[in-house]
Amino acid sequence: DFFCDKYGFSPSEVLMVGDTETDMLFGKNSGAYPLGVGKTEANRAHLVSVGACDAVYDVSCIKDWLSQNKI
Repeated sequence: DFFCDKYGFSPSEVLMVGDTETDMLFGKNSGAYPLGVGKTEANRAHLVSVGACDAVYDVSCIKDWLSQNKI
């Protein structure tokens, strides 16, 4: 809420990027889009199973993900 208030975003305009279950739950509970980052297919599948809207291989993939998924 502090971040959104400070910078004038609504939670639905925020992408929460992380590599842990806690990160995904934080993003989901805040109303942001939780995007998981995992090197293996198993890691990515786990992050999606706990609430990530999607998961990518590496942070370098985020730009491409954003161009294909409008949030």
